[in-house]
Formats: sequence, C-alpha cells, structure tokens
Amino acid sequence: MRVVARALALAALIIGAPSRPARADEVPTLQPPAAEAGDISAEFQSEQFLGDLNKPVGLAFRIGVGETVAPELYFAEAAAGRVSRVRLGAGQQPAPFIEGFPTRASKSLNGAEIGPLGLAFITRTKLAVGEAGAGPGVDLVRVYSLGEGPASLRYDQTDHVVGPVKPTRQPAQGGFYALALLADNALVVSSLEAGETADGGQPVPGGPWLLKATVNANKAADLQRLASSSSPGPPGPFAGVTFHSDPNLPYVVASAPGVADESPDSALAWFSLQSGRVAMALPSGLRDVMAVAYSQSGQLYVADASWADPAAGGVYRIDAAMVDGLQACRPVKIAAVPCPAALAFGPDGKLYVSSWGDPDDDASGQVVRITGKF
Repeated sequence: MRVVARALALAALIIGAPSRPARADEVPTLQPPAAEAGDISAEFQSEQFLGDLNKPVGLAFRIGVGETVAPELYFAEAAAGRVSRVRLGAGQQPAPFIEGFPTRASKSLNGAEIGPLGLAFITRTKLAVGEAGAGPGVDLVRVYSLGEGPASLRYDQTDHVVGPVKPTRQPAQGGFYALALLADNALVVSSLEAGETADGGQPVPGGPWLLKATVNANKAADLQRLASSSSPGPPGPFAGVTFHSDPNLPYVVASAPGVADESPDSALAWFSLQSGRVAMALPSGLRDVMAVAYSQSGQLYVADASWADPAAGGVYRIDAAMVDGLQACRPVKIAAVPCPAALAFGPDGKLYVSSWGDPDDDASGQVVRITGKF
C-alpha cells in the first residue's frame, strides 16, 4: 500500500491531480525510462496565428477589461531585439511594443542572435522581460509599465530591473529564457548560460541555475539562485519553467533540454520553491523540451524543439505511466510544430505556441494556435 500511495503522489505531480503537499525529502529522484509515446494529434486542430516572425520565444497574455478592452498577446522576437503585441480578435495586426534590446550570438541556441527571451506579467500593467543580449553577469530581468494606449517603449524605459546575477563561487548567470509567476510572491527564471566565477574560473558543467525573485508591492527584487543544474536531477541548463497547477503543491516544474541532437535525452524536474531541492526528476522521452505549461484541467504540456530535426518538433501532453514498477512520463503528441520554443494558454482556452522556424531564415517564425480538449 505504501508503494501504491507513493506512486499516486508522484502521478499527482505529473498530471496535476489533487494531493496533499509532499515534502521534498519524501519523494526520491527516480530515473526510469519514459513510457512509449502516443499520438492523438488527430483530435486537435492547429493553425497559424501569426507569421513572418524573427525567432519568436516568450509568450504572455495580458487579460482584457470587460467587453471594452480585448486581451493581448505579447511575444518576444529574440533575433529582432524586440517585444511585440497583438490584440485577440478578427483582423488585428501585431505591432512592436518594446524595441532596441541588444542581441548576441548564443551557443545555447545554435548560434542564433538573441535578445529578449522570457515574458511574464507581474500585474496587468507590469511586464517582466528576461534578456540575453548582454551576457552572463550582465543580463537583467527588465520590468516595464504598460498603459492602455498604443504607445511603444524603448528598451531602456523600464519601471525597474532585477539582477544581474553576478559571479561568486558560483558562475554568473544569463540568458533568461523563461519566466513564471506564482500568484504574487515569487518569480522563477530559467538561465540558459553560465559565465565565469568570481575568481575568474571558466564555466563549469551544469553551471546554469534556476533563479527566484521575490514580488512585493508590484515589484520584483532580489534575483537569487534557487536550484543548480549540477545538483541531483537532470543535467542542465534549464529552459521551460512553470508552477504546478495545484496551489497546494508549490512545486516549480522545469525542463532540461539536454544535448541538441537526435537523442531523446530531455528531462523534467519538480523542485521545491522553498528549498530548491529536487522532488522528482524523470526522462521525458523527447529530444529538446524547451517549454512547459499546465492547462486549466491540470494536464502538463511540453514543447519539443527537436533542434537536430525541426520537422520532428511538436507539442506533447505528458501523462503519468508506470514502467518496471516505477513512475514515468508518457509523451503523447497533440500537434506537429517546427522548433516550438514557448507555450501559453490563452483566455480563449486555446494553446498558443511560438515556433522558432528555420534556423537559417530570420523571418520564418510563427505563433501557432492549437484548439482541442486540454
């Protein structure tokens, strides 16, 4: 019975089923193989929502106001050094909102020029943007104040900034790929890259960290290291990050994409928000998981970029399964999307996916909209 109870608790972490809060030291780090993948893409409909984008990454929705102000989708075009936005509704066209982000070539993303990456709303009028163009130890999370009008902003017109994460005995951090807000008191940030340590040492394997900032009085502050990619669990760096769908389970869920080749070496990990300890780490059975998101029903969805073979990229639901008596993930494909980089559920109940596009074509990115039962 204790084995069954533990399996149910672990399954709750994966699929979002209600369960009592588990202490990080109660759940061991397990490494069973992933279960055989499934494919239910015939049950979902995919369409291009936006096209001709320049390496789109982070997505964030700004809620509307009654019937007078429609919701807006904000998205980062990493190679263009800008954040753009579009209102939901027929005939709406995207427009740049924040321009002028510096960009630089990133080894973590196949040498692509990258600037703004992750996005998250702290409040309806405060947008946090993770940057990557300055490099480890200099990159910031920039927070911008939004009005209701069409006016755009410059890169340096911030409300406030958080960071940088400078070198100590641990390496400097940069390339802030994904941001996730827990209610109104914690902002978690994934770092793709590590720099030097304070004594001039070179980056070490597993150097990038998950980071956490406090959020108080509509301001983020005190960006610190939360969990190391060299600690027990999947090898880093981390990419996608979200929070568990059950507020009684304060776990950070992160993806470790692994090596950008054809091996299915990506992993998913559940971390304690308080201690940063690994509650569970499981192989995903996928190649390069760059994004994670929970639906309103508590199902976990991930984006597999499959950098070595973009045509094999897609969006998957992660189901709980048992393999050799151990809890495991079962990836179930819901849509084929080339190099998906971020996920966000919209106020319309649909899943929006940023597609990086052809690595050699700066205008081949898109945002895909998926409709189905999530």
